[in-house]
Formats: sequence, C-alpha cells, structure tokens
Amino acid sequence: DRSLEVPSEPIAIPSQTRRKGLSAIINHLLDRKVEKIKNDDDDSSDSDDSDDSDDDEDKLDSIPFDFILVGEKDNNKLLRTGIETAARRYGLSLEESIEIVYFPAQEAPTVSGEGEPIPDWISAIQIVSSQQPVVVATAGYDGSLRLHCSNNTNVLETIVCNKVHDGPIKCLATTTIASNDDSSYLLATGSLDQSLMTHRYYNDSKTLQGHAKYVNGHTSTITSVNFSPQQQNSSLMSGDWNGSLCVWNTTSTENNEVEEVPANKKRKALKNGESKSSSTTTTIHPSSKISDAHSSQISGIAWMNNNNKCAVTGSW
Repeated sequence: DRSLEVPSEPIAIPSQTRRKGLSAIINHLLDRKVEKIKNDDDDSSDSDDSDDSDDDEDKLDSIPFDFILVGEKDNNKLLRTGIETAARRYGLSLEESIEIVYFPAQEAPTVSGEGEPIPDWISAIQIVSSQQPVVVATAGYDGSLRLHCSNNTNVLETIVCNKVHDGPIKCLATTTIASNDDSSYLLATGSLDQSLMTHRYYNDSKTLQGHAKYVNGHTSTITSVNFSPQQQNSSLMSGDWNGSLCVWNTTSTENNEVEEVPANKKRKALKNGESKSSSTTTTIHPSSKISDAHSSQISGIAWMNNNNKCAVTGSW
C-alpha cells in the first residue's frame, strides 16, 4: 500500500526505541494521529495532552505497525525488544544506518463466543466444513469424537458425540469424500489404545457412522494422521510412538474384511449423553509400512500439494 510509504532517508532515533515508539514515528511521518506513549520519563501535563488531541482531530487514526531489522543474515523475527538489543543480537553495528522494514500489525483475535463445556481434555481439533454453518470436529481424552456446529450467535453447539475409542484420542484428520455432493466427510482418529479408525459424517442428517478400522499396522500409540490431498485416491498416512509409518488406501476393498453388527446393538448409551455407535465397518490392512521411519514418535505428517506419492514427516 503506497499510502503507507515514508521517505527512505535515514533518521536518528534513540537506540532503546521499541515497537510502539517506532509505530509513533511512522504515524507521525504519515501525518496520522500519534498515540501517546506513557513511561517513567513522561513529564507532560494534562493540558499538553488536550492540545495534542485538538491538533490531531482532523488526522486519520493511527495504525499499529510491526518491524523487522534487516541485516546480513536472514531475519524474519518481529522486533520485540529495543533496537540496540536486537541489533547486537543479529550482529549489526549501531554506528551505521540500520534498515528496518515495517508493515501493519495484525490485530489480536477476539472471542466471539464459547462452546459447550467438554468433560475431558481436547487433544485435537479440525474444521470439517468451512461452509456456513461451520462444522468443527474435536477429539477428546475420553475417547469421544465430537462434532460442533456454529449457530447465529457464534456459539459452537455439540451436534454429535460418539465414543469411538477405548483410550484417549491422540490425533485427528478430516477430508471431503469425493461424491456428487459435498455433504459427506471422512474423519480419521488415532488413539492411545493403538487403534486407528475412520468415521463418515453426513452433514445433511448430522450423523456420524463408523467407516473402517485399520489393523496389522501399528503396535504403539497412534500419534499423527493425515489424508492425502487427492480425493479420487484417498490415501491415509499414520505415524506412531515408535516411529513407524503406515500408508492406507481408505477406498480399497481388496483383502479386507467386513464386520457386521446386529441391528439391536448398533447404539449403546453412555454417560454424559454420549453414544457408542456401531455399524457395518471395513477392516483395512496397510498398503505399505516403514517400521523405522523415525527413531522416536512421529509428531506430524504433511502431504506434498496435489501429490499422492510424497509426504513429509516430523519426529521428536
């Protein structure tokens, strides 16, 4: 935004100037209102303050800025100390001009509403549908998978709460199921009980059903999971506490078993209004596995954009 550009000629400022002081200088150069910075050395009287406010009446409001010191080494850290302290940290000499990059600061987030209290720790959270009304999934240490929907008052209301694991859920991932409509989603959960499962959520009916369970892959806690970005061949990658990595084909039916559950046992009531849903689910075996992908737990998985054959994993 060229309207926020200031002259590039060097100016002399105190070496202890911090972010707020620099913001005041930039706003002054832009002929905007300057917020008064209160400190221990401020001896200005109230009458001076009123005079300043009268002079600034016709000016545009001040803008808070963030700053980065430019040096020989790449630096992308925001200035949060005085200029002298930051310059010494990055090996810059105060006897020469120091280039400082500025840009409008991001406003701090504000709370727009609170959801219903959840009886246990939340271990993971994902956006299921970003279309209005927004649907958010949370995984809990009580082994429950919850779906929340935003209402007109920006409060998240719990619409589904299913007990899907016997142990705490450690990771969660979501993806849209490739179909004629976008109202069906697949959610994957990994647990401390060493189980990995997928669940299908129907947005139209607000229901969550078991989709598949994944076996013969992990022998320790599932710590990370992620779907591939390609919906037409939805691969699922999972990592565990021991550093093992597995890839699964969520749409595969080859060599898979189907577990049938009698109709009269499809729903079991639990405490706190939760339910344990059971339905016809598929048992899927890994399409590939690396037992020693890392020497410790796999803490993160990211697929390369639009690439179903390459992913990046991180470990402790």
